[in-house]
Amino acid sequence: MKTLFQLVPANSKHPLSIWQWVMREILIGGGRKRLQNQRVSILSNNCLGGMISHDLLQPQLSPTVNLFMYPKDYIKFLSHLEECLRSEMHEVDVDYAYPVGELNGCQIHFMHYHSFDEAARKWKERSKRINYENLLVIFVERDGCTYNDLLAFDKLPFKNKVAVVHKPYLEIKSALVFPGYEHSTEVGKITDWASCLSGRKIYDKVDWIGILNHMNL
Repeated sequence: MKTLFQLVPANSKHPLSIWQWVMREILIGGGRKRLQNQRVSILSNNCLGGMISHDLLQPQLSPTVNLFMYPKDYIKFLSHLEECLRSEMHEVDVDYAYPVGELNGCQIHFMHYHSFDEAARKWKERSKRINYENLLVIFVERDGCTYNDLLAFDKLPFKNKVAVVHKPYLEIKSALVFPGYEHSTEVGKITDWASCLSGRKIYDKVDWIGILNHMNL
């Protein structure tokens, strides 16, 4: 069992950051007892999936951790999931502050990694852990996501999938409307802190434990 201080990310040792993480642990610690569906692999087009697993002290059984993909790359990746995960990743020569990789024409932006070698190694390690029998696929409507991207996601043959959207789309069965973005064109950065002192993240507005528990019912 990790200590409270061990749950604080290594890059968050400023006193205010430590306070945020301590408050977060108090906030979500008790909620973990509700989690019945353990060891879920969560694929997502940004950091959300990895952060949910981290909150719940679950192993990272998915390669989509600390990264993001643009919508069309993510749809292509999901459409050829097993093939992509078997493929060798190649570095993309771009002038970004972080490494970018490519799998079968899908670009992956590793914005929280120091080098491509580190990113590729972590991707390969986590790809081997995917539990296809207990898989949740999340698509957050942002980074230029279009209506056609949402339609394409909704048609993918995954039993458990959630499209986090900024407004109702009655024809999209996987849509989950995230409150607060009704007057925007897309969902905001819900992985940010909701406030400096409360320990809440914006994505806490959704009952992710409830979603995980009801996946295989």
